[in-house]
Amino acid sequence: MNPLPISLPRGATVVFNSLYDSREPILLTQDILLVSLPNNTFIDVGWYPEHDPKGTYCLRVYQDDWQNQLLAEPIRTRSAHEVAKQVAQLAVRYSTETTTSTTFWRGVPLLPGVINTSCSSVWPLLYSAKELQDA
Repeated sequence: MNPLPISLPRGATVVFNSLYDSREPILLTQDILLVSLPNNTFIDVGWYPEHDPKGTYCLRVYQDDWQNQLLAEPIRTRSAHEVAKQVAQLAVRYSTETTTSTTFWRGVPLLPGVINTSCSSVWPLLYSAKELQDA
């Protein structure tokens, strides 16, 4: 038995694919399909609850790490063919849209969470080694 094929745009890569049109409990795991997209974006598919034929596929899209989810709610379905269709659509959507922007301060790129925005102006908390020497 072969995994279902996934139609992906250029730049998208299947990291692993265990998506079968089957309800065999051994195949229904949390790690079914992972697709890597540009901008360090990923589409993740798992079955929940794991190994339970009454469960559902759960599709999530995240960027950089699992905590940065891009969908308000995961997409849920019981159809493996619907998963393949949804993954193809999500791959096109997130391969062509910019999902992140980089903030620069004095030419230094700042990582998310490195800026304190609690004041009326934005004060970077990251300084380059040269600026620390000049201070």
